[in-house]
Amino acid sequence: MTRIEQLIFEQADRNPDAIAVECDGARLTYGQLKSDALLISRGLQNLGLQPGGKVVIFQERSLETFPLVLGIWNAGGVVVPINPNTPVKLLQWMIQSSSPSIIVTEGALKDRTVAAVDVINSKPVILEDAPSGNGTPSKMKQSPVLDQEDDDACYIIFTSGSQGRPKGVRGSHRSLLHYLKWHAKEFSVTEADRFSQIAPLSFDFSLKEFLVPLICGACVCIAGPNTVINPRKFVEWAAQSRLTMMCCVPTLLRSILELPDDDLRRRAFQNMRSVLISGEMLRWEDIKTWRDRLGSSMSLF
Repeated sequence: MTRIEQLIFEQADRNPDAIAVECDGARLTYGQLKSDALLISRGLQNLGLQPGGKVVIFQERSLETFPLVLGIWNAGGVVVPINPNTPVKLLQWMIQSSSPSIIVTEGALKDRTVAAVDVINSKPVILEDAPSGNGTPSKMKQSPVLDQEDDDACYIIFTSGSQGRPKGVRGSHRSLLHYLKWHAKEFSVTEADRFSQIAPLSFDFSLKEFLVPLICGACVCIAGPNTVINPRKFVEWAAQSRLTMMCCVPTLLRSILELPDDDLRRRAFQNMRSVLISGEMLRWEDIKTWRDRLGSSMSLF
């Protein structure tokens, strides 16, 4: 089976100077994405990460997030993203439940991470940044763990815990890749597309936001957490990002429609081909208002 990170590395080989990720004015090319991912993969292996070993990602999304995910997979590891707003007690339970060998966090969250790990018998390695191995990325192996099966886990994402404690849900390489390929084909994704990346990594919704464009050679545009919760900032960001594909919940869609600035809204969505809506009930009035204000040139799903 061709793995997800291999498809993205192939895009890097074909067009290394194309922009893979944008965030707050900074950019990461496909060539840099691959190079960083391979260095991280080597660094994780140097730290003792074994095939099937779990790596918790406990940090805000940034340009460094996606090389880290690909590096974990390339080393044969399992990604365990945890929302950076998770309180210590719940974080402690999630870490104990998933039994990671490594936790990658950031300076602002390190104290909380240490506090959560302090009472756990089997203590994982805690890193403030993604590790970087030695060597030249071009000479490093891609997907060196060749004995993995299609059904091996590639991620564990925790549920919200609305009916008790959160449960870790396992996703396999095969099922995720099948979905990503379907999505890319169904929506005719090309290298010219620019996708919004809004959801925290701890939501499975986020996987299609960044992996679909990356396997297709398109661009991922990351919206910061403060941008997502402010409708005007979000629309201004969308206009600057020249989005062609967006995923969102109906609540965000509704808040965009309630903005009084029609000109800004039209500029934000003038290049948009498709808007994928999920996560909550969508009301017919919202669709009608969207069509009235922005026309019917883009598809709503």
